[in-house]
Amino acid sequence: MLDTEPDAALAEVETQVALLLRRADGARRRSPDLEGTLERSHYLVMRRLAERGSASISALADELGLDASTMTRQVLALQADGHVERGVDAHDARRAVVSATEAGLAVLDTARQARSRFYGRVLADWTATDRERLASLLRRLNEALDADARRRDTR
Repeated sequence: MLDTEPDAALAEVETQVALLLRRADGARRRSPDLEGTLERSHYLVMRRLAERGSASISALADELGLDASTMTRQVLALQADGHVERGVDAHDARRAVVSATEAGLAVLDTARQARSRFYGRVLADWTATDRERLASLLRRLNEALDADARRRDTR
C-alpha cells in the first residue's frame, strides 16, 4: 500500500521555507537597518566578487544558479550604480569579466553590517549553539538545493 499522506515534517519544511522567503524580502523593505541596502540578488553577486575576485558572467550565473540573461541584467544594474566594472579576461579577450569597484565593496560592507545588526537583533535570544545549528542546517539545505539543480541540469 502506498502512503498517500505527505510526510508531516516535509510539509512543515515547505511551509516554513515559503514563509522565510516572504518574511526575508519583507524585512528588507520594512526594517530601518536594511532600508536602502543592496537587494538580495545584488548582495549575492557582490559577496561572490568580494570573496573570490573577478568572474565571468557565465561563472557568476552558474555559481548563483541563474541563467546568463538574468545575471547580465543584474551586472548591468550593478554597473550602472558604479558597484562593478566589466573588463576583458586576460586569458581570452573574447570573454568579459566582472569585478567589484571600491564603491561597490563599500556598499557591500554597509549591507553586511546592516544585515548583521538585523539578524543579531532577530536572534538575540537564541543561544550561540542554536544560531550555529541554524547556520549549519541552512547551509545544508542550500547545498541540497544546489545538488538537486545540478542533477536536473544534467538530465
